[in-house]
Amino acid sequence: MSWLIPASSYQLWPDFRLEFFRDIVLENGNCYHLQGNNGAGKTTFLKQLLIPMLERDPSRQYVLYIEQQVQSQLDAILAYAALNRYLLPIRTAEDMLDYLLELLHCQLQKSTRPVILILDESIIPGILQKRMAELDQSSICLLYTSHQEVEIAGNLNLKQLRFDVISPQLTRLEA
Repeated sequence: MSWLIPASSYQLWPDFRLEFFRDIVLENGNCYHLQGNNGAGKTTFLKQLLIPMLERDPSRQYVLYIEQQVQSQLDAILAYAALNRYLLPIRTAEDMLDYLLELLHCQLQKSTRPVILILDESIIPGILQKRMAELDQSSICLLYTSHQEVEIAGNLNLKQLRFDVISPQLTRLEA
């Protein structure tokens, strides 16, 4: 499966635009490393463009998004796990990701559909690599943001998406 983001200039905030001159096609079986300096628009791209696009048809794919500031997600997952009587302790972001990937694995046993896994500077390679082996990697599209490449792709094809700051109001995405 693939997801298309048409080439365009996107006004994501009143004083910030993200533009790219070629269509961006995200495909299962690939790992996309979104790289760029702080403030280049990586998180804005995820939150203002990609995730809303994916949410238009939530029955099409599973989306697992781990935020850059993971504490609020961790608190919510702790509450959810307690309500569901999950027995293992969840104390860290690594525990949370392990739990979420376990839930995803169980859900995929019931209903197979593509998975988009998004890690916004929340790279936890050990847990991810362990759980990725349980999942059908041909049905996964993995995106992660970081300032340097991290070895998490497993058997996925690694692709680079570079965010180049042109001005404080403009970033270009180069595929």
